Amino acid sequence: MNHMKRSLAAVGLTAVAALVVAGCSAGSGPAESSGPIEIEYLGWVSELQDAIDIWNKENPDIQVKLRTTTGSDEANPAIRAGVQAGNAPCMAQMAYFSLPNFVADDLLMPITDVAAQYQDKFLDWTWASASAGGEVYGIPQDSGPMVMYYNQDEFAKFGIEVPTTWEEYAADAAKVKAQDPTVSLGFLGPDDVGAYAGLVAQAGGRWTTIDGDEWKVGINDTGSLKVANFWQDLLDKKLVTITPRYDAGLFPQLIDHKILSFVGASWNYTTLPDNVPDQAGQWRVAQMPKWEGSEDTANHGGSASVVLKGCKHPAEAAKFATWLNSSDESMDILIRGGLYPAANDAFNLDVLKQGVDYYGGQVVYDEFAASAKNVDTSWTFGPTYDATATAYTDGLASVASGQGTFVDVANDVQKSTLADMKDRGISASAE
Repeated sequence: MNHMKRSLAAVGLTAVAALVVAGCSAGSGPAESSGPIEIEYLGWVSELQDAIDIWNKENPDIQVKLRTTTGSDEANPAIRAGVQAGNAPCMAQMAYFSLPNFVADDLLMPITDVAAQYQDKFLDWTWASASAGGEVYGIPQDSGPMVMYYNQDEFAKFGIEVPTTWEEYAADAAKVKAQDPTVSLGFLGPDDVGAYAGLVAQAGGRWTTIDGDEWKVGINDTGSLKVANFWQDLLDKKLVTITPRYDAGLFPQLIDHKILSFVGASWNYTTLPDNVPDQAGQWRVAQMPKWEGSEDTANHGGSASVVLKGCKHPAEAAKFATWLNSSDESMDILIRGGLYPAANDAFNLDVLKQGVDYYGGQVVYDEFAASAKNVDTSWTFGPTYDATATAYTDGLASVASGQGTFVDVANDVQKSTLADMKDRGISASAE
């Protein structure tokens, strides 16, 4: 594997090594075929097969075969192994935060020329998130504006309103704990570094930025430490629970009313009805707390349909991905499955104007839209973000077990990220 032993401002500055694929380039036409073109797509979005069935029926000359996966943790190793072995699918769903690593490792195919005609269909910042070094590598699929999910009945029981600021959140957490020490206003998931990064971004932290030909690393910058100190104070006072978000152990705590709310992405809205069905009608969605004097919210997640190195039909792949991620037929299906769109026209769909029974008939998509409008989209994922996320996850797990502090984690990951970049030959320095 090419580890890029050279100065590299990998995402947003320098294109990766020139792509060479036998008989095909990103700008070439379709390879000769005696039958319909076949495109294999690796993805994890719920109801994806239903959308693909519509495409295949309407496009007999371009047939798509779905390979399902549970998420990026399973998909990313499969993509790496497949590209290296020469048998990868043509396309894959990929989280925006993973894309810089795969570009730096020369595992994706640029589709700039064939995708240019579709750019106006998508939000500008999501198009940028599917791009790097002046090249486009995929078609945006979704985003993850963050909101607050809260049990309305329990809030009324404890006499608290939805906190609009983080200062109010801390005060409400104290009110809840004073009335019942076994109950917490909210929780922080040590296994969900993406959500934690969203909180940092909301506070103005920027873990990686680009300065000329160099990466600046600020994992312990002012915004990052602001969030670290805030949550450390809540933890020290035992006002919040630290529990894994992606663990079945969370749901009994919600069922037993031991956790009354959580801040999560738009795609979390299916988590409650799927796992806490008996509380239908009790939960609502509101804007996440904000820092005093700021209207900024945050984004957690989002993905693109990327074209993998070795794909023989990039133009057809881009055409399918654009239909998948922007057409009325497909988006109506995928939104109902929990996806929040990146396509401009999708926001006019009737499905986004309908109330959700579980949330008492609330039009929860209105809250997602309001959050999305206030996301500061200047956050940049660095070329070694996967390693940074792993180190941060390990650090948060240590904090949860009582070893170290959130500030310790920020300082430690700052050092490890700088060292990792330099080991890979990437020009980097502390912010």
